[in-house]
Amino acid sequence: MQQTDFVNYDELAELARRVTRFTGPDYSDEQLNNMRKEDWRKDLEEVTRNFANEKLLIDVAFMFSLPDTYNPRSIVVGSTTGTIYLINLVKRHNYDGIWTATNYGIVSESNIGTESQNIAYNIITLDNAAPKVKEWAQAYLNSTHGAEEVFISGNANMDEDKTYILLVAEPKASIELLNIRAANQMVVVNYADSFLDEEMYGRQPYVLLEFEAPVLDVFIKKNSSVRIKDIRPYM
Repeated sequence: MQQTDFVNYDELAELARRVTRFTGPDYSDEQLNNMRKEDWRKDLEEVTRNFANEKLLIDVAFMFSLPDTYNPRSIVVGSTTGTIYLINLVKRHNYDGIWTATNYGIVSESNIGTESQNIAYNIITLDNAAPKVKEWAQAYLNSTHGAEEVFISGNANMDEDKTYILLVAEPKASIELLNIRAANQMVVVNYADSFLDEEMYGRQPYVLLEFEAPVLDVFIKKNSSVRIKDIRPYM
């Protein structure tokens, strides 16, 4: 899987939290009672996209929720023309749980994180890695006994134009990539181990990242491990 487009979500989230000027619609009780009859209004993503299309008159390029916002929920929405908005929505439990957009503000009118600043990367397997990379990664996988992360730059007899990062899960765990930022010769990787009580989902014991350019700074953060239990009744 190759990633070529990059949006600096952390930077956008920080800017969005500074927005102080908002405008938005007011809803009458009659309007809300009519809206509750439409099931699609219980879908947060669909309500956000509809508000962006119908009220802001934009085509959505991306959207993501600000961390630690639930109800109200704050969603950053980027348009295909580069303007970025912060839309605040509330879930109205007294109207059958529909979502409504309460207000919005402009985060930025420029496209933050343009492709020219980005470092393209691939998630590759050992089988698809160059021989020297495969040898290095396999040796590390064979020797590790716990959660580890390591990076090796292209100037270490691997590939002068590429950088590799290897993430290894704890025993019986699976690597879950949370997000990757790769721009301006800096890479930030957030990941976590997940432990599954059931084997039906399989495992991802490692992740090998191949960046299409030299990297000067690498920051790797391991988040708290999560345990996933399948509580669905068996048929």
